[in-house]
Amino acid sequence: MSSMPSKEYDLEVVDYLLKPISFERFLKAVNKVYDLIYSQQVTSQASDYFFVKANQKLEKIFFKDILYIEGVENYVSIHTQAGKIITHSTLRLILENLPVNLFIQTHKSFIVNVEKVSTVEGNMLGIEKFKIPVSRTYKEKTMETILRNKLLNEN
Repeated sequence: MSSMPSKEYDLEVVDYLLKPISFERFLKAVNKVYDLIYSQQVTSQASDYFFVKANQKLEKIFFKDILYIEGVENYVSIHTQAGKIITHSTLRLILENLPVNLFIQTHKSFIVNVEKVSTVEGNMLGIEKFKIPVSRTYKEKTMETILRNKLLNEN
């Protein structure tokens, strides 16, 4: 037996169908894929928050309440509509636990909730009264994500 992993694992194969394929076998494979996709959607919808340790307690933070997140060394300030929560963590760890369709890193020290961005001026994003920088490294992806082809242009 080979010690190399099979290609199926790299391709994330869910099921195999061998010819001739009966309708029942085909339906079983389709249902397996459907169940896998549905369970992932339910899981992602069910967790619309996370907890962080701040001020000797665990604080629940809903993704929808986050305006932006700022990282300074091994501390992260999570700016919400209710105020600022400081926790001992890294920006990378926080980013890995945020929904990718809702948050984007704009700078080595900043992550923003794209739904909260109200203005774009040069290399700055406006979120309520705050101005968040966008670095050259993240500018193209940030603009694509924030604008999402909703820029009306009159020539």
